[in-house]
Amino acid sequence: MLTETTARSAEPGQKSYMLRDEQGLYLQVNPSGCKYWIFRYWEDKKEQRT
Repeated sequence: MLTETTARSAEPGQKSYMLRDEQGLYLQVNPSGCKYWIFRYWEDKKEQRT
């Protein structure tokens, strides 16, 4: 489970990485320190991201 504490304490690394929840919610952490929430789902057998 992705918690608020985990999301706030995520540190940037050499490459971008993603922390994921079990329901399709991801937190992408970029080397610049920017964090983006991504929700992945499938529609007509194709992956969609919002």
